[in-house]
Amino acid sequence: MTKEELQKQGMIIPGTFDPVFKMLLIKERAFLAEIVHGIIPEIPKELILEKSVFRNQELSISNIHEKKMRVDLIVDIESMRINIEMNPVYYKGLFERNQAYQGKLFAEQYLEGGEYSGGLKVIQINFDCFTYFDERIVVKFQIVDQERGMIESENYEKYHVSLANVRKKYYNEGIQKLTRFEKCLLLLTMERKEEIEKISEGDDTLKEAKERLEEISRDEKLIGVYDGEKHDRMVQMMKDAYSREKGMEEGRKEGRKEGRKEGIKERDREIVQEMRKQNIELSTICKIMKLPLEEVERLSNN
Repeated sequence: MTKEELQKQGMIIPGTFDPVFKMLLIKERAFLAEIVHGIIPEIPKELILEKSVFRNQELSISNIHEKKMRVDLIVDIESMRINIEMNPVYYKGLFERNQAYQGKLFAEQYLEGGEYSGGLKVIQINFDCFTYFDERIVVKFQIVDQERGMIESENYEKYHVSLANVRKKYYNEGIQKLTRFEKCLLLLTMERKEEIEKISEGDDTLKEAKERLEEISRDEKLIGVYDGEKHDRMVQMMKDAYSREKGMEEGRKEGRKEGRKEGIKERDREIVQEMRKQNIELSTICKIMKLPLEEVERLSNN
């Protein structure tokens, strides 16, 4: 796909694509402030605007055998270090990888200073392009004692932000029902200019983010990389479809048919709708999902 083809189709490269995601948040500080404050209201927008500093995205290694880790975005805000990750698709081991990044950032305090001062709060924010937990848009995790609910450390927090749930709310309830924070999240997911215009209407911060997305989408090199990424995602969806079949079989064996079936139906819907967004033919989807045409059409429109 070329720049001209993108413009002709009224499309942009969405903010869920890693390079676009990073550039947008680094260049549009006000947009970053809206998102981080929306996820963690305790952090004032003014503090993010005035004190945020972006760090090297390649984490340090402690020995020659250790594999290099490169994260999406790290921002320091006074005594807080926030690692921001975009998770386009779910796969087994994804959350463990995110956990490893956060753990590494926490451990770096020892490596840098020799002794741990205990003053740096390490926060992980994962933007998930899928539904994993429940209907909430933001889910917060801490290490908590199950018996009495005691928090082990206030300096270790993790947030999962479901972009899929934002899109679901938008399509089910309309733009009027979204908060400003939810509109910011929705903007990250959109590819069509007409929808982005609607979302950003009357909001200067969102308009600036929209214009930045359009500017980034004119980069020919980035367009080429994005095409390759779309192909990789389609392959991943095929793997998800295979996992679905395997999960169904395991569910039958374990006697948990009903719970499995409900989970499988929801996952089917997400996979089919994502494939349709990638303009994959219905006949191809039927083959990949091993579903009849009528069911694929129903899932596409559900």
